[in-house]
Amino acid sequence: MKGERAALTQIVVDYLQLLEPEDKLYNFGRTRALQITHSILGIPCHWLRAYGEDYLYENWDHDILAVADYVKVDPRTLQEYIRERYEKYRVA
Repeated sequence: MKGERAALTQIVVDYLQLLEPEDKLYNFGRTRALQITHSILGIPCHWLRAYGEDYLYENWDHDILAVADYVKVDPRTLQEYIRERYEKYRVA
């Protein structure tokens, strides 16, 4: 693993290896997970989603239908956000 997110990726991979198959990834709700993520990373969770969708779009030959199917969202909604660039969500 390389790049600026390699350390975060390694933390997640290490954590996942500790879980039993029936374990939940987190023992708290969505709102708390978003708060923790924002607190640790210093960026809004929308940045992570936008970055991920943009990454898939770029690497899947600009196939918005494939990305929409993968992230389980209506392609008409996704087209409003894809290519908006995740950079706009960066905290100044």
